[in-house]
Amino acid sequence: MPSDAKAFVYTELQIALPFGDVPWAELNAEIRKQPGFVNKTWLSGIGTGSVGGFYEFDSVENAKRFVTGYFPGEARKFGVA
Repeated sequence: MPSDAKAFVYTELQIALPFGDVPWAELNAEIRKQPGFVNKTWLSGIGTGSVGGFYEFDSVENAKRFVTGYFPGEARKFGVA
């Protein structure tokens, strides 16, 4: 892959929370610390309260690290898959 390659990840927690009840500021601070993190877009279902995101990383390796390390641990904090 070229050095300017990027990787994108979609996540969704198996949870329903009102948008205002999600600890966005805390989550943002932790996500910014993840290796290779570039950008994210939060997703929240209007009718369902589902919570997720679309993330950009600087490499496939860093995206894999996020989905196998940080993200599963964060989901466990919410008590969900």
